Amino acid sequence: MGDPNEREATPCEDSFDECPDRTDAVQLNEGEGPETNSTELSLENSIDNKDDAGESERSNSSTSDEAIEKKIPRKFIGIAAATVVLAVAGIVAITVAVPSMKYADAKQLVKEGDYSKAIELFEESKKGDFEKYIAYCNGMIQLQSNEYLTQKDAVESFEKSSGIEDSNQRMKEAYYRLGTNRLEAADVSTASDYFSKADGYEDSAAKKEYCNNAEQLMKAEKEYDDGNLGSAQKAFGNLPSDFEYEGISVASRLEALSSNQSLVDLCGTWKSSSSSATTKQIWVAGDGRYEYWDWDDFGAQSMHVKCTINDDGTLTVFGDASYSYPVNFSSISAALRTSSDSIDFSQTGSSVPEVLYDDGESKLTFDGSAFHLSYYKYADNESIYFAYEYSSEFVFDSKI
Repeated sequence: MGDPNEREATPCEDSFDECPDRTDAVQLNEGEGPETNSTELSLENSIDNKDDAGESERSNSSTSDEAIEKKIPRKFIGIAAATVVLAVAGIVAITVAVPSMKYADAKQLVKEGDYSKAIELFEESKKGDFEKYIAYCNGMIQLQSNEYLTQKDAVESFEKSSGIEDSNQRMKEAYYRLGTNRLEAADVSTASDYFSKADGYEDSAAKKEYCNNAEQLMKAEKEYDDGNLGSAQKAFGNLPSDFEYEGISVASRLEALSSNQSLVDLCGTWKSSSSSATTKQIWVAGDGRYEYWDWDDFGAQSMHVKCTINDDGTLTVFGDASYSYPVNFSSISAALRTSSDSIDFSQTGSSVPEVLYDDGESKLTFDGSAFHLSYYKYADNESIYFAYEYSSEFVFDSKI
């Protein structure tokens, strides 16, 4: 017989798989009900008894980690590890699923038109092209405003969201709204540019043409108001005869101009085709004899003529003319001097008046086909012996 403290090892102690009872215990432990708890208790008691029987032996020798592992069922370890793996996998699945769900919900809200809520979910999802979608949603919110600056913001938003949903079409809509806003503000030039960028959205092409015509009409009207009737007639003639804008009718303007065609023909820049000047010295202290110098050609002079058709039916002819004249007398031709001046004229009447300007020295007249400008000055205080006459004359009969 051996040592009474020694005990015979059971077949199951070193190998868990060889013990059918423990196998059954594991199978029960994987199930449900009180049998599982009793099996666990039986195993615990068995281990405690063994610990009491071999207390002396274990107190004299240290137990290795490998001996401890043999006392813990391997299948218990496998179950615990599997549980941890499943838990981690579940967390990962939730981490991936939640942003995807929010992203999908946000896109659904976009379809429903709830752009503010969609922005919140896109910001929370941080998934894929969420930033472009946020820009798109902002653009749609801004698009619903009639404010000019907000519509400009909408254009910028849709530029950032290019390729998302119908961003390109919505950007055209924003340009269309900008054009409409500027058209209502009578800024037809800017409106035309916006309608061009709307690129066929709704009736943008027709409105662009309307703005272009309106812009040309306003330019023609300015020429009309400024008295440049010839330029105004040409500009109005390039527009559709039935076009109207801001209470101005192309047809009515053309009719008024045609009814005063002779006045229209006067407007423009005229140049003198002939000119002459004379400086004369008169012996007033003697018998009145005199000597003089003549210029056959004093050089081309110019004048500008403008006309307006007033609301009361009268006509106003106005403009300016420049001319030269002699200022001294000398026995030596090289010593002769000249000067230049200009006049501003304006006359109103039922027709073009014959005399347009007269200040005693300079006089401008119209003979029905040409303008005549004359200058005359008599100086009797330059010498006690002589008096002097200075004169010049120009004929403006060539319009350029």
